Amino acid sequence: MEKEFDFKNMGKQMPYRTPDDFFGKMQKQVLERTRAGRLDRRHRVRRIAWAALAAAAVMLGVVFFPTSRPVTEELPSHSLVVSADLDHSYSEAMDHYIESMSDEELAEWVELSENDIFIN
Repeated sequence: MEKEFDFKNMGKQMPYRTPDDFFGKMQKQVLERTRAGRLDRRHRVRRIAWAALAAAAVMLGVVFFPTSRPVTEELPSHSLVVSADLDHSYSEAMDHYIESMSDEELAEWVELSENDIFIN
């Protein structure tokens, strides 16, 4: 069973045989399979791109077009922010605000205005 194999005696002959046009068919099959793989990748990339665009559009819609109105908080009556209704002018609203202030608050306001560098 033990035979010594000598490559020197073999020569330049091919020791294996293949069917006729084996390599031509193999090349065609490989090209067909790789082209199909490329198309699958292209479709996959397109699907991912469309999904990303759809998600971005939804996010932009949520950011720029909210479905609910923001809740406004009511400020206490002693707040410095004066809100003028449409029926009243700004001076009337300011008069109403000053009337609602206590004597201590008015005294502080006068003191602050006397020391204000932008007014004087």
